Amino acid sequence: MVHFRSIIATAVLLFTMVGCSTVTIKHHAIGHQPPLCNQNAKEKIAVYWGTAWRTDQKDVLIREKYIEEGIDTFFNENDCFETVLIAKSVAGKDAMLATDTDLISGGNAAGADKVFVFRVEELGLNLYLYLSPILWQTKNEVLLQVRVLNTKTGEVESDLSTQWMRGGPFTLHSANTLPTDLSGVLKAIFYGKTEI
Repeated sequence: MVHFRSIIATAVLLFTMVGCSTVTIKHHAIGHQPPLCNQNAKEKIAVYWGTAWRTDQKDVLIREKYIEEGIDTFFNENDCFETVLIAKSVAGKDAMLATDTDLISGGNAAGADKVFVFRVEELGLNLYLYLSPILWQTKNEVLLQVRVLNTKTGEVESDLSTQWMRGGPFTLHSANTLPTDLSGVLKAIFYGKTEI
């Protein structure tokens, strides 16, 4: 009987360690749809970013560190754009409170063909517990708003909302995996990739 229990315990442990993790991504866009990368153009871009956290958001400084590192890495290493600026403010004003005119002609974006404005609304880990054969699952979520401004015409080329969810039954993710999810959502927006 003890031998049978240890086999069952081992099987359950193995099953929980190899939980099924999947990626779900939803885009809602006005204007240009993802992928936003046009590798033939090699445009110069300025990137502004900020956050719009819910009032009870925890660990804000850690999450913003992940965002800053993720955006810096992606836009300094991508093969699609030449990044001339990455910033959180324009002319001393929070980029999330700036007008399109401020963002385009605020001086910081000089020489850029386009301005990308990223507003992160969620970068978090969700744990779900169930009273069923599926006992738990974790899902990492990224909710990101992106506006693309043409510096020559002043027009909004794209206004995009993207939700990224990664996880599934019997998966365990930690907060340390959130930068991977941010990188994944940026690849999905710019290259149309959904693998990480």
